Amino acid sequence: MRYLLAGGGPAAVFCAEAVRRLDSSGHIIMLAPDAGRPRGRIALTEYLSGGLQKEDAYLRSETFCRDNKIRPISGRRLSCVHPERRIAVLSDGAELHYDRLLLATGSHPVYPEWFKENCRGVYTFWEEEDADKLAAHIKPGDKAVVAGGGLVGLKVSEALCKAGLQVTVLEAAGRVMPRQLDEMASTLVTEAAGAAGVVVKTYSAVA
Repeated sequence: MRYLLAGGGPAAVFCAEAVRRLDSSGHIIMLAPDAGRPRGRIALTEYLSGGLQKEDAYLRSETFCRDNKIRPISGRRLSCVHPERRIAVLSDGAELHYDRLLLATGSHPVYPEWFKENCRGVYTFWEEEDADKLAAHIKPGDKAVVAGGGLVGLKVSEALCKAGLQVTVLEAAGRVMPRQLDEMASTLVTEAAGAAGVVVKTYSAVA
């Protein structure tokens, strides 16, 4: 049995471990951006505030793939899938056969229309290099605006606040984390953010 796991985050990691427990001889392939070493995107936010070393943001050790007999593929992403033939096509045109496929590729930042690469003072937070760029420009006392009141945005806000910045969160919806929380839970999170020094503005977005 050939298992193809597209992604290198928590879902792919937990799936790989579950598959290996149930199938000791199956062939597992993981399409992971960090050469098969899975990381926690949320954990990277603690790196910003100095509460965590970047090395500790990884979900598993460097030997994770070897220990679980996983073949890691890095530097390439899933381009398309032909389910009728059970063929996955990678970004370089290579084709992989699979018997079972897990799509755990996650999401991506939503950019405003005016956004361009290397905008001065504007950062995204998704990959490891994003955390490095932002960490290099953190100065206590500066003001920071975080566009987006989802889980990543709020965790980044918390980290920046701990690092001594004055933080304002802009959320286009009427409450923070609208996809994950109900109204009561969202209110509690907003109150906790305020108590920590983060200003939350709903129905607000970067034009």
